[in-house]
Amino acid sequence: MVDASTEGERFVLTGTVLRPDCQTPVAGATVDFWHCDHNGAYDIKTPDEKIAPENYRFRAITQTDKDGRFVFETIVPGRYAIPPNLEGFEQYAGQTRPAHYHITITHPIYVPLTTQIYIKGDPYIAKDPWAQHSRNVFELKSGGAVSTGSFEIVLANQPGQHRT
Repeated sequence: MVDASTEGERFVLTGTVLRPDCQTPVAGATVDFWHCDHNGAYDIKTPDEKIAPENYRFRAITQTDKDGRFVFETIVPGRYAIPPNLEGFEQYAGQTRPAHYHITITHPIYVPLTTQIYIKGDPYIAKDPWAQHSRNVFELKSGGAVSTGSFEIVLANQPGQHRT
């Protein structure tokens, strides 16, 4: 996801995917992860833009291990202002989004989850309509050359399932 020439604060994000009982890990879940660069720029400019995988930046897909864990080595994303005339988001034009990561988790047994995770203490969380009530907040621990953070995600059962 990053190499020696990548600008930005180095960051290692670890996570654990759990079953609805909030304790049992989910092995083999697919974790799709993406974010903007340190200046707040994504590799696509509009939600419907398509680009070739070789032009992807700050995107990765992995599987959880037997303990439901995954790791992404990346950078801390920047903040950005919502652009004017972005279809469906016109009322938010110019508003600054807090630094965040996008994540989609899928597994054949559980409901797919797409969400955003935020860095605790970001001053833009309080005014962001997506972040202000989110519980998906983790602490960024700075130290040395690489900062770290971790979080847990709990998946929901498919409708009609009663697995725990």
